[in-house]
Amino acid sequence: MKRRRRRRERARPHRLVEHFQITKIEAHSIYPKCITFEKNDILNHVKLLSPCPGNGIYGTDMQASDTLTILEKLVAFDTTSHKSNLPLIEYVETFLKQHGIPSHRVSSACGQKSSLYATIGPEAPGGVVLSGHTDVVPASPDDWSSDPFRLRIQDGKAFGRGTTDMKGFLAVCLAAVPKMCAAPLCRPVHLAFSFDEEPGCLAAPEMIAEMHKTLPDVLMVIVGEPSGMKIANAHKGVLILTVTVTGIESHSSRPDIGVSAIETASKMIAELYDIEDLAGDVKTRPTLNVGLVDGGTANNIIAGSCTFTIGLRYLRDEDLRAVETRMLSILEAADAKLKSVDAKLGVSWSSYFIPSLDPEKDTSAETRLKHLLGVNQSITVPFATEAGQFQEVGWSTVVLGPGHIDQAHTVDEFIEVSQLESAMEAIETIIAHQCR
Repeated sequence: MKRRRRRRERARPHRLVEHFQITKIEAHSIYPKCITFEKNDILNHVKLLSPCPGNGIYGTDMQASDTLTILEKLVAFDTTSHKSNLPLIEYVETFLKQHGIPSHRVSSACGQKSSLYATIGPEAPGGVVLSGHTDVVPASPDDWSSDPFRLRIQDGKAFGRGTTDMKGFLAVCLAAVPKMCAAPLCRPVHLAFSFDEEPGCLAAPEMIAEMHKTLPDVLMVIVGEPSGMKIANAHKGVLILTVTVTGIESHSSRPDIGVSAIETASKMIAELYDIEDLAGDVKTRPTLNVGLVDGGTANNIIAGSCTFTIGLRYLRDEDLRAVETRMLSILEAADAKLKSVDAKLGVSWSSYFIPSLDPEKDTSAETRLKHLLGVNQSITVPFATEAGQFQEVGWSTVVLGPGHIDQAHTVDEFIEVSQLESAMEAIETIIAHQCR
């Protein structure tokens, strides 16, 4: 009997193991099967089974598990910018409709993409806009440790393309919808989800124009790009130049009768990079980047054409004017040199601006959010967002969102779950403010 009793005692799981087994069952009843958990990671995420600490008013507290469930669904939609985002938009429409919330599409000209905005609460002035984009940058599965479009939870981090930039924020907003619906809102909360932000904030202006035309006066806009949940009151604008060089094709053995467009382009690119002053803080000084180059037809043909894009990121208008002047002088000189050979040759270019986000005065979204969230500092972020486009229509705007830009656009992109929880707390505070 003693031996059998000892065997039973040895076979009985430790209390921690019993807790792990129960937790594992509960976790997989909450998290979808397609969320991948690493070994022992469920133990590290027991806290996700509890409500996010918040105001605890107006219905059930927001659950971190709800946010991760929605994030899993959003990540599973491959919304790389050159693809359609309509399946994701349809999911959001259905989700909102289930909570009795109508939504409005602003479709692309081709009909394959769409922005979406919706209002929760009364049709009244003083609304808060929570804004984000639905598209992501490309991801090569072969480079990732796991499928980039399948959410993976490990060591307090949620891995997947777009988790930081910026489906994590979208998931927080959608997870907050039931709480918004249960709250006695005196002023509304507006959701605004765009497309084609990654190629250059191309689609948001049309959505913003429609919102500005149809919505009552807006109190403030929060663009949830990854700022580490710090309020950003300024970011750089971007001037994007698409430059096309026209040369003369010939056999590569006869460069004397051809004019290489690639050679001209490469010389211009080198001169353009020489403009950049590398002294100073990279977050505030102007920076240049040639991100795309496309030219030539074959190795044995002198290239007859070459196109490249160059982006100038600037914080101050005087920096924009000074650097743009030097950039254009380089392009104009190259154009004149080619035309001296043949009038049909030359350099042409088109430009596109993404406006900067500029600090505002005392009645701004920045001041209000500092008071609401109990902080006294704001930051400048080096990346561009759609915030400047909202600001252009007269809406007070800041950037405030979970995650860090260092994780965006990377292989094995991730967002810390603690950042999502901080965003949830902030949204709960904003909901409470809209009820007063």
